[in-house]
Amino acid sequence: MTKAPHSVQPQTVYQLEPEVSEAIHRCKENARQACQKHMYRHVRVQTVDHQYHDGVIVHVDDRYVYLQIAQAPNPAHYRVIPYGYPYPYPYPAFGYNPYYSTILPLVLFDLLTISLLY
Repeated sequence: MTKAPHSVQPQTVYQLEPEVSEAIHRCKENARQACQKHMYRHVRVQTVDHQYHDGVIVHVDDRYVYLQIAQAPNPAHYRVIPYGYPYPYPYPAFGYNPYYSTILPLVLFDLLTISLLY
């Protein structure tokens, strides 16, 4: 066994209290269960730093909830033609989708509220 180049013992500068750690674990588990219960529902999520996100819960794991967010494209990229519908300029070869989806992963512990929209 080789000796480490610096055999200094690590000095703890911060350690979370066990009670707080258990409370955090319970909060995260409650958020995970609420998200799983409302899979594929349209929700508004507020994070602890007061950001709001509207979307559909599409997946939940032990750390994250994944929201599918529909975003409207930039209207400056569309032209209106008479007797037609707006089309993107330049016109793509494969047609267009007026909305595209983004999957937003949010940390379960950062969730403050989850509200049903529909």
